Amino acid sequence: MPQFEHIKFGRKFINVKFEKLKDLDGYFETKLNIIVLDSRIRGKRLFNTIIHEIFHMIVHHQKIKCRDISEESLATQIGNNYTKVFKQNPKLWKFLTKLLK
Repeated sequence: MPQFEHIKFGRKFINVKFEKLKDLDGYFETKLNIIVLDSRIRGKRLFNTIIHEIFHMIVHHQKIKCRDISEESLATQIGNNYTKVFKQNPKLWKFLTKLLK
């Protein structure tokens, strides 16, 4: 599987774990600070799941109140934080780009 066990986000490290899940492709556990992904999914489905869970991670750690801000502000904050994630995690970026091929 991937060559990363965590995602660095600023000074935080969010662990990433692959296991067989029932009825979902992945989740972000805020209390344990871990992203869990179904070990059976691949390709674009895995790409989309990772992007989805990183969104939850960003919203949680940046304390973004999605209902309280404009769509434009939300898009800017999320986009800026994805840039931060990908810049801090080149192995993650490389893995994600391979999933799209």
